[in-house]
Amino acid sequence: VPYTYAMLMSAHTYWTSVFFARSPIHQYRGRHGEGEMQVQAMEALMNYQTVVGGAMAPYYIWLYDIGKYGCGILGHYWCYEKLHYGQLIEMQDPVTGVPGLFQTTQEVEGYRGNKSYNCSPWDFMHDPRVSLKNFQQGEFCCRRVRLGWNEILRRKDQGYYNENIDKL
Repeated sequence: VPYTYAMLMSAHTYWTSVFFARSPIHQYRGRHGEGEMQVQAMEALMNYQTVVGGAMAPYYIWLYDIGKYGCGILGHYWCYEKLHYGQLIEMQDPVTGVPGLFQTTQEVEGYRGNKSYNCSPWDFMHDPRVSLKNFQQGEFCCRRVRLGWNEILRRKDQGYYNENIDKL
């Protein structure tokens, strides 16, 4: 094993054991007289979004990128997920009128909250007039994204795109 890789993995193991061994990962404390129950409610909400929203894997990769590239870029967005359940219900056949079992799909609201994702440092671009650590003080920042056609159609069905998909 190359020494640089072994040292990076040792450092990564240490960082993850220090920062991710706590439960919940994000711990809060009131500063302006907030009650303990309010603080615990905030911790519970953030723990739900971290665990159910699947943020732990991006967190691990984020810390790995920091050691590998010198910077780690972690993005987030608000997500509304819908779950589709198939079920059998008994109803009459619309053509023959004979009762029977039919397969239907029911749409149920799923996870709603923050989702995290990793961005390669090579795909992240910021205003070159400011340093990377101060990128939020710049006028712009962007991320190069590659989308497949199936993902574009799925996003169209979710309402992200309203027009011009036929011209794409």
